[in-house]
Amino acid sequence: GYENPLGPDGFIPVWDRYYVGGIYSNRGYNFGFAGPMPFGYLVGGDKELIFNADYVWPIFAKFGFYGDVFFDNSGEYLPGQPLNLAGFNWPGTGIGIMWNSPMGPLTLDLGWPLANNSYIQGFPGNYPGPVVNFEMGSLYGG
Repeated sequence: GYENPLGPDGFIPVWDRYYVGGIYSNRGYNFGFAGPMPFGYLVGGDKELIFNADYVWPIFAKFGFYGDVFFDNSGEYLPGQPLNLAGFNWPGTGIGIMWNSPMGPLTLDLGWPLANNSYIQGFPGNYPGPVVNFEMGSLYGG
């Protein structure tokens, strides 16, 4: 994704920026923790790259249960930072289970970060894993 600021100041408010990490982008990380954190703060980016690969198989297809193995990779880019593959270095992997319930799909994933980015350790809310993600009502929502 790419955000182009509207308005004369060229500023994208913090609440409108991309925050990579979590069930809608990279399930190996908590929300917002799969990207740069200058000075230890989540500031978001104006560009993002996201890759998700899933292998889904039936466990009890008759009852709507499916297993899932996934690999995600992502990049979040600060305003002014060029969009390039060097920043696309936040891999995560994990397993999950899905149930196609009468009210819609329910998904529970356990993800692990694979990045060797030294500055992701030690920040509140970020830990080596597993990261638990729960989604109700859609697959790959957002």
